[in-house]
Amino acid sequence: MNKINYVELLNRAMQHLIASALRHVAEHGLPGESYFVINFSTDHPEVELAEHLRKQHPKQMTIILQYWYKDLEVGENGFRVTLSFQDIPQSVFVPYHAIISFLDPGAKFGLQCQVATEDSEIAADGDSPPDSMPKSAGGGNGDDAGESAEIVSLDNFRKN
Repeated sequence: MNKINYVELLNRAMQHLIASALRHVAEHGLPGESYFVINFSTDHPEVELAEHLRKQHPKQMTIILQYWYKDLEVGENGFRVTLSFQDIPQSVFVPYHAIISFLDPGAKFGLQCQVATEDSEIAADGDSPPDSMPKSAGGGNGDDAGESAEIVSLDNFRKN
């Protein structure tokens, strides 16, 4: 039986939104009080990261684009940026499929990417979910696999 894979459709939409926000920053810089906190899976096969950083962060890593970053390049499948780690500039490539969460605390906005469950059959366009999806969702330790559908709520990021 064919099913619509809503999790994958939502992930694609969120990845497009993240790419658009990063493109805006690459062209115009960070607006106002905005800055990005991006958590991603370091064990994703397409992540490019210095080996010592991968050893320090074997499952997940959080990067912040705020005060110092350079060479932000936004591509179709991911982004590359140079960041300072212990005062040493290093390039990082993060594919959109490896992103676990994306926050802009200055704008009170955040996204938490969901993971397709194993019983999901197809996305609406007929594609199977990619094997490169992160194995966890959220700010956990990366060991929990997504087991059920969850509602994405932006209420936690709105002003009361």
